[in-house]
Amino acid sequence: MALGGFTMATKQQRQGTRRALRGHVAVWGLSILFVALVFHVAGYATPGDATEFIIPTPLEIEVIGRRFHWEVHYPGADGVLGTDDDRYGDGEVHIPLDAEARIRLRSEDYVYSFSLPHLGLREIAVPEMDFFLEFSAEKAGTFELRGDQLCGFAHPDLLGRLIVGSREAYAAAMARLREE
Repeated sequence: MALGGFTMATKQQRQGTRRALRGHVAVWGLSILFVALVFHVAGYATPGDATEFIIPTPLEIEVIGRRFHWEVHYPGADGVLGTDDDRYGDGEVHIPLDAEARIRLRSEDYVYSFSLPHLGLREIAVPEMDFFLEFSAEKAGTFELRGDQLCGFAHPDLLGRLIVGSREAYAAAMARLREE
């Protein structure tokens, strides 16, 4: 009898614990849904939402020459460059079609040249100085991005691409890039 009472009490305790656990899981699940709904209604981008990137005018992108390659910094979902949600990539510059772009060129180690031959644009990147290229992306496509480190040797990682596409394609590219 005592053994049966002990078994019965233990079984009741386990059922109570399970009910309490289910209740906590339900509360957390509802809390997460509520927060997601608030973000959606307030207009904030959620991490998996590729179409919620603000595209400012002009779209400012920072391209940094570092160790013989181009590192590209984009504004994140807030549309502001230099904040915690910025996106980072290498060698490819993505621009939405019909957007005004402003590329800030910098270098962390050497003097580089940066050119977009199809637009007839060329500029240099110098350590501790900022240079700018401004243009409108009026034609969709993938275009050559040329770069040189002015030492006279070829560096294939300084060759890249300018990719001009729809706003949706730009947002999808931003969603694929890494945050730092």
